[in-house]
Amino acid sequence: MPNQKSGARTTRNSLDIFRLIQQKMISSATVPLLSCATRCPPRARRRTALAFTIVASAFLTACGSDGGPSTPDTTPVVLSVSAGSSQTAVVGQAVSVAPAVRITRSGNPVSGIVVTFAATLGGGSVTGGTVTSNSSGIASATSWTLGTTAGANTVTATVADQTVTSVVFTASGTAAAASAASKQTGDAQTGIVGQAVATRPAVKVVDQFGNAVAGVTVTFAVTGAAGTITGATQTSGADGIATVGGWTLGNTVGAQTLTATVAGVAGVSTFTATARAGAASAVVKSAGDAQTATAGSPIAIPIAVKLTDSFGNGIAGVSVLFAVTQGAGTITGATQSTGADGVATLPTWTLGTLAGGNTVTATATGAGLTGNPASFTAVGIAGPAALLQRASVDSQTAVVGSAVAVPPSVRLLDQYGNGITGRTVSFSLTTGAGILTGASPVTNTSGIATIAGWTLGPTAGLNTTTAAVGSLNIVFSATALNALNAPLYAGTYTGSWTNTTFGTTDVGTAIIAVNSTTNTVSVTGSAGGAVLGGGPVAATTRSTTYSPTSGAFTGNVPQMGNITGSVTASNIAGTANIEATGTSVPNAAISKWTMTGTITATQLRMSFVVTFTSGSTAVGTISLNKPA
Repeated sequence: MPNQKSGARTTRNSLDIFRLIQQKMISSATVPLLSCATRCPPRARRRTALAFTIVASAFLTACGSDGGPSTPDTTPVVLSVSAGSSQTAVVGQAVSVAPAVRITRSGNPVSGIVVTFAATLGGGSVTGGTVTSNSSGIASATSWTLGTTAGANTVTATVADQTVTSVVFTASGTAAAASAASKQTGDAQTGIVGQAVATRPAVKVVDQFGNAVAGVTVTFAVTGAAGTITGATQTSGADGIATVGGWTLGNTVGAQTLTATVAGVAGVSTFTATARAGAASAVVKSAGDAQTATAGSPIAIPIAVKLTDSFGNGIAGVSVLFAVTQGAGTITGATQSTGADGVATLPTWTLGTLAGGNTVTATATGAGLTGNPASFTAVGIAGPAALLQRASVDSQTAVVGSAVAVPPSVRLLDQYGNGITGRTVSFSLTTGAGILTGASPVTNTSGIATIAGWTLGPTAGLNTTTAAVGSLNIVFSATALNALNAPLYAGTYTGSWTNTTFGTTDVGTAIIAVNSTTNTVSVTGSAGGAVLGGGPVAATTRSTTYSPTSGAFTGNVPQMGNITGSVTASNIAGTANIEATGTSVPNAAISKWTMTGTITATQLRMSFVVTFTSGSTAVGTISLNKPA
């Protein structure tokens, strides 16, 4: 039988436990359950009793088999990132997600743990930095504002228990909008005109906190005589720097400027460079050339040369030697040095006693200078006119209505034989009804005056023109010939053709018959040997009409192909020009041939070029003669 005392203790213990459960439930706002046990209907009371029984069972289980309290869980809590790490935000601004940790013990969330958030790198700040974990084990700061320096920022979350590993949140601070720009390199340089500066100008773009701003458009531009640039539009790099592609200075010495304008940033950065003259390149006449003065007297304007670089900038400190080279004149101060403007001036130059050309040269020290030495001329004025001479050929011939080959020219001289300059010579027609152009020329420094042209009259025969200066005069004559004068060329021309390239030759004949009544000319040509790589050319006649100045003919000649040719009058009396072209030659290897030459009353001379389809050529000649 069970021990009654033991059973009594068990009963009392059960009752004590029940009373304890009842107290706990009352303290936990479960009074309605107890109230129901006394006031509710029987069925409700039975449910209430069942609830008490379940709660009691749970409580007994929690207390252990011996009815005592359970052992507490001493496993350390664990911190882990819940949200807000590995973010990116603009410096000085809050990240989009505030840092938050999750606290767990044995994988279960733990509430009531105090967590401290503190900025540890980057100079940022945290609001709501001390917070207690909620029922889900989450503790979150209110906000995290990054520092003002671009780059890494960190916040560390810790708890009071130092055995717990802290959690580090990371964020990257990016630069804010571009706010300012400053010159970095390339200002206040010195360079050579027309050459690139040694250091390319560059600006740095920063935000309001001085952080480099990347991806900003910077526009460079030259001003005034600042030369040229390449890569005018640049984008700032990761370091905020944008560098112009290149700046080549202008061609003028002195200050030059380049500006840099940054998109979205007020103001302009201005770079300066001082351009110096380049190496000495040329000697140019600066003053005093081509003057006129009385023979034996000084010129009015002293002569001067300028030593320049390739862009015309003056070079100082270069020695220049002046020397008389024509006219037997005299000079003073023969050696001079160029000044700051690059100019060296000869103090005096007295012309020689004979009228006419005088020359002084200026030679600068240095090699490879273009225009060195520079030559200055001056004309000594002669005395009164005493003689008028022909300065060009006389007794010319030309086709009627055409100009003579050499326009008439005269020389006006004083009593010592000096040419007289600056005097007008009057030319006039005296025979032939021709035309004069430029009929009132002025004598040059040699005393020569030349008309622009003399076209003979329309009628064959003698033409004359007279040149006069005051009482002095001289007559020029020319004979006008009929234009083509086709009958002159009638007859039989015999001789040979030679292909110089291939070393072949054979006979050739041209028979020319002229009908002056109908103005018709017939040409019968033949040639022996391998003409154009084929057989000989049989006698073939072609006829054409002609005008006073020309004739043209076309047609096909066996072995020669389709021919187009012309005969035109020449300015050489008794000579006509001949041109001919042949295509569709029976020899397929030849694309065309051309001939040019002349014909006279006794000779026919031609040069020919044969062009092959391969692009190569062969050349040769035709030489035919007609007995006088």
